[in-house]
Amino acid sequence: AFYAATDNLQYRSNCYGFAIRAFYTGALIINNNNTPYKQQPGEFTPNKANLPNYSSLGSYIAGLLDEFNYDSSNTLLSIMDLVELDIDTFGGTVSGKAKYTSVSQIPSASDYSNRRLVLLVTGGHNDPNDGDRPVYDFHFYVQNGDNTWSHKPGSSCARNICLGGCSNPGSTLTNSNILDHLSDEYYIGTNYIFFWITLPANVENIRNDDGRNSSNTTYYFGDDCGNTLQTAGYKQIDTSIFQGKIDYIGDIDIFSVTRSLGGLVTFSVTTGNGGFPITVEVMDDAGTTIGSVSASSGSGSFNVTLTRGKLYYLKIFAPGQTAFEELKEYQVIIS
Repeated sequence: AFYAATDNLQYRSNCYGFAIRAFYTGALIINNNNTPYKQQPGEFTPNKANLPNYSSLGSYIAGLLDEFNYDSSNTLLSIMDLVELDIDTFGGTVSGKAKYTSVSQIPSASDYSNRRLVLLVTGGHNDPNDGDRPVYDFHFYVQNGDNTWSHKPGSSCARNICLGGCSNPGSTLTNSNILDHLSDEYYIGTNYIFFWITLPANVENIRNDDGRNSSNTTYYFGDDCGNTLQTAGYKQIDTSIFQGKIDYIGDIDIFSVTRSLGGLVTFSVTTGNGGFPITVEVMDDAGTTIGSVSASSGSGSFNVTLTRGKLYYLKIFAPGQTAFEELKEYQVIIS
């Protein structure tokens, strides 16, 4: 299947951004030629200058992929080093690097909750438009919760089917066949590695600088909480004012919250960017909603009685959001 080709997904990430959940929020016109933005391994870390023979990240990666310098082992490990620098910058970890050679070795998605299994493939193909000269590249895949695999070739749609160039084009990628598709379009000098990425609750890492080239390092974390009760960011809410952002269609901000005093509490919400519909819910520790407001005009409030020291969840989302050109900001006041 090809996933919805929204602005946010199709033109604001590539295979690397899709695998590590890094999106771009700046202008879609890059380098003044309508080139969609492509995240590069290593661009999020401030430590690129420590790389050997480094002059710019773009030239460093180009050197790894140069047809006369390409070495399947060195290129794979060097790209992997850049990935680890980025994930470390995000406050996450890379673990379990392995070169699985059989289906039985590939972990099931049910084996983990707060991490994702990613596959990096390096290799090349002959370019028929340039005298069959070998062209080398890398590609990332990410395992889904149902044990299928998804990926996003460049600026095209994300998908869970193979790249093609194989005996069974259009195949849905799964744990059982992902090893058979490693050389799809990368059949010269193919190499690969599987690895786990564990990220903190802010799993959507959003880049909002102008992104003219991959040597820029400005970024910010789009969420300070997760989309589920299990990944909720914690807040103590005796008297509190905080801001957040709805970063993309379907984004949900969930906070786990406690109060040191019990009693009636007022939750008030307002939205920026001209106002947009917003829903705020308070749930008990079982996830049952005990108070809420759906503010179609972008502001509203409700009262709910909370018990001192008890864990509750605050859920904030924007139903019907369709715009991506600016982030959807909100403010919550608790009194």
